[in-house]
Amino acid sequence: MGNSDPVAPVDNLARTVTTVRVGVVGPGYIGARHLEAWRHLDVTLHGYTRSPTRRAEVAAAFPEVTWHRDLAALLDAVDVVDVCTPTDSHAALVLQAAAAGRHVVCEKPMARTLDEAEAMLAACAAAGVHLHVGHLVRYVEAYAAARDAVGAGEVGDLTRLRLYRGTATPAWGDWFADPARSGGVLLDLGIHDIDVARWIAGEVVGVEASVPAPGTGRAVLTHESRAISEVTAEWGPAGMPFRTEFEIVGTAGRLHYDSTVDRHGGTDPLTTMLGEFRAAIRGGPEPRVTARDAFEALRVALAVAEVSA
Repeated sequence: MGNSDPVAPVDNLARTVTTVRVGVVGPGYIGARHLEAWRHLDVTLHGYTRSPTRRAEVAAAFPEVTWHRDLAALLDAVDVVDVCTPTDSHAALVLQAAAAGRHVVCEKPMARTLDEAEAMLAACAAAGVHLHVGHLVRYVEAYAAARDAVGAGEVGDLTRLRLYRGTATPAWGDWFADPARSGGVLLDLGIHDIDVARWIAGEVVGVEASVPAPGTGRAVLTHESRAISEVTAEWGPAGMPFRTEFEIVGTAGRLHYDSTVDRHGGTDPLTTMLGEFRAAIRGGPEPRVTARDAFEALRVALAVAEVSA
């Protein structure tokens, strides 16, 4: 990490827009989900992918999207660039968007390295544009409700958090299997719960990690509050159902959630998150996840990766 505070310059951004034209870069599995969420938010949609085959596939599902054959054309046409590409490409695309004066939404993890993340923050600050990173779990109702309950004192003083997230190994991109590109399961998947642990229990001051089985990573985080979080992330075999679970224990109570048992309706968390980002870009309040939050989640996740190597 650099010697200066890498996130301070992003405050007090001056550039806002009212009519929002959004360009999604990388309409793969996640990018298509972003397109589906954006279409509920009264924006004009644009898209870019290097793959003509993928462009044809997604264009059939989203006929309202204006597709561009090169990134420069997309940058000329939009106010906001939504980066949904592999993790190791985030920094270069965000820097290009900032240089063009475009606000940025970027999928998590923010970047592959802290140096890249610092460069992204600095570039967006210098250009006076917003940088929003998609830490989606803060917008899942069960997790947001748990944080509210902890904040209201319903469990007393926090002592322990246990968070699990597991799914089949992603089959829509071979880059996930390359740690140099994805960072592995704890950086790509576990960073969701690393962010939530910090959101609920506060700053992380110590990390331990282990690899209990192939495709599985476990991190133990010590918080400034003295609470301990255990984060487990798992990429399993094809067909393994997606599942998340948390247990939050305090001196006066316990909260528990299992996605296979506790079903919640309500709004789509991705639509809620992108709606907050859109409101902030238009001059509204800061969203519940900031660029600093994304940077800190990356810092902790990379520290975990280092001690588990």
